[in-house]
Amino acid sequence: MNSSDVNFSLLQSQPNIPPEFFWPENDLTPSEGDLNLPIIDMSGFLNGDEAETQRAAKAVREACMTHGTFLVINHGFKSGLAEKTLDISSLFFGLPKDEKLKAYRTPERSALVSSNNLSKCE
Repeated sequence: MNSSDVNFSLLQSQPNIPPEFFWPENDLTPSEGDLNLPIIDMSGFLNGDEAETQRAAKAVREACMTHGTFLVINHGFKSGLAEKTLDISSLFFGLPKDEKLKAYRTPERSALVSSNNLSKCE
């Protein structure tokens, strides 16, 4: 992923970015160029291709070992899912503390559920 792939125009139009979001000038380090993230294509995995699944698994391991992060493409998530998840998370974290605590689980109250009969969601 190159910096040119990211649209920073939204930040430029923000009138009141809090100062704590800016890195102090004296702490800035020179850029070493664009960040070239490994790109992992999950289409073969989703299609049940054993060789492509092995290739993707190897690529994920290598990316984690060398970069610590990677970009996933053809992952099967529908457009808007991340935004919807963030919206719902915001609703939860906007609740009063006593309401949020109702969701708290200690290890003794946690339920573990496991299944090996998963099917692909359409």
